[in-house]
Amino acid sequence: MYNTPMFRYILLAMFALSAAGCALNESYNPVAASTSGTFELNGPALRKLTLGMTQPQVHAIMGDTITIGYNYADEGHGASVPLTLNNPYKTSETQDKSASPADRCTVEYYVTKVVIPDGVVSDEELMPLKFCKGVLTAQGWDRIK
Repeated sequence: MYNTPMFRYILLAMFALSAAGCALNESYNPVAASTSGTFELNGPALRKLTLGMTQPQVHAIMGDTITIGYNYADEGHGASVPLTLNNPYKTSETQDKSASPADRCTVEYYVTKVVIPDGVVSDEELMPLKFCKGVLTAQGWDRIK
């Protein structure tokens, strides 16, 4: 009886299930999983940009808003409300020291990642795009100065 093919099959199945059970014993914590990583936002759109594009072309690619998550206010019915931010998140004006006042440039800041989901968007989570005379001239913190 213990030497039959069926017994060996059952024994092998029990061993496989117990080994799998050991591997899956660690409990899954979705909050820890979501806060331990960095989530890329706007990345695919930013990779489509090239220097020399006009501001309207960039806005068409980037869109007006970005969804950064969902608020599940009514979990019983599965209703969710998207949490969105404006695209760009913020803007500022800059001027090269050697340029005339008419040559002011605009810097638009787009959210690229959530490092700490604390409701505060830090510079580390933003990608600046610099537009001079309506044309994309620089991208990234090291290039907008």
